[in-house]
Amino acid sequence: MPKSKTLIAKPIPSRSDPDFTNIDAIGEAFGVRIPHRGYLRPSGVLVPGRNIFLWWPNEGSNTWENMISNDGKTVTSRSRKNAFNIRPIQTRADTGRLTAVFFKPKSGAYGYRFVGVFKTDLDASRTQHRHVCVQVTDTIELP
Repeated sequence: MPKSKTLIAKPIPSRSDPDFTNIDAIGEAFGVRIPHRGYLRPSGVLVPGRNIFLWWPNEGSNTWENMISNDGKTVTSRSRKNAFNIRPIQTRADTGRLTAVFFKPKSGAYGYRFVGVFKTDLDASRTQHRHVCVQVTDTIELP
């Protein structure tokens, strides 16, 4: 659980500790219970009462290719199995995605690091044939 009521994005190759130890801690910080089905968990959940989706993309996913840009300002996703489809993206384009990325440093604690709140860039998503999210803020107040 973060020590402060304000999360500030940090680059992935940073020496600081993670903001969250696991996915359940991300949900707990926003008063949301993360559903489990055995070891399976969703890749994100909507926070009731706030127009924000908690999202923890997995770079090692077998079904999705998720990448964060070197500057940390853009996250791109695409299905490894299906053709690109813009329709589901359009329905969620106005929802901010509070994004936490899993990292495991060579030494020290591993966990999830807050990298910002992102929104879908529909034009870039259409032209690149993948889901493109751009950072809209690098800070967020916890409830």
